[in-house]
Amino acid sequence: MSKTLQSQPWFRPTLGQLAEYLRLGDNWDGYGARPIHDSAVKRAVAVLDAVCPAGPEPWIVPTPEGGLQIEWASDGLEIEIEILASGTAQVLIVEPSGEESEFPAFSDSTDTWDLLRDRIAEMRCRTT
Repeated sequence: MSKTLQSQPWFRPTLGQLAEYLRLGDNWDGYGARPIHDSAVKRAVAVLDAVCPAGPEPWIVPTPEGGLQIEWASDGLEIEIEILASGTAQVLIVEPSGEESEFPAFSDSTDTWDLLRDRIAEMRCRTT
């Protein structure tokens, strides 16, 4: 994990939030949700380090399948990265125009990381 990510004011509270999610038990939502898997949390931290070490604060929520969803939104641009319980990631980018780009089997290719980094940096510029 990079020092840049660790220095973000939102990072320490985010780690605490992820630790709380790991403590969620079976049926945490009252509808049969599975506990959050540690591989999803590890992957989420790796994704944050890769795509937004100096970016805006993400919103992270648990999913009923035992994974996590990481989200950013600014001026109509939305980026969602769903981390499955297995650690696999899926990406959805919704443009201000409503156009959607999906990456259902998110790969660790440099092109994908670069695209996400650029789009998240664009959000950072919009909010500063």
